Amino acid sequence: EKPDICNAIGAHHDEVEMESLLAPIVQVCDAISGARPGARRETLETYTAVSSQCAREMAIGAATNTDSQVAISITGLAGPDGGTEEKPVGLVYIGCCIHGKTIVKEYIFKGNRQKIREYAVVYALDLLRRGIIEYYK
Repeated sequence: EKPDICNAIGAHHDEVEMESLLAPIVQVCDAISGARPGARRETLETYTAVSSQCAREMAIGAATNTDSQVAISITGLAGPDGGTEEKPVGLVYIGCCIHGKTIVKEYIFKGNRQKIREYAVVYALDLLRRGIIEYYK
């Protein structure tokens, strides 16, 4: 099964007809089948998959593994279950790697599973947009 965010991106791109931009992302997600590409086992064991460290390594790994200049990563808890006091449902880390420079943002979104996934997609694409604008200033 594809990671949640891949499903969310896929659903989002169908709605807004951005297939040429997002289809490759969804295909990469299909290929990884739930893995955390680029995240080292030590990072996952030390910080868990829902961490800024994992999001950073995933973004760098996505750029490196696809020979891309730009990549985004999203990891988080969309719920409805799985949250803890330390890592509540709605906690999302979004990574963006542009030409080797990586930034990670932490968000806590409110809402049901679908809303959290939608927010994650929108904020990821916005972070990507802002990063590209900043890079090309």
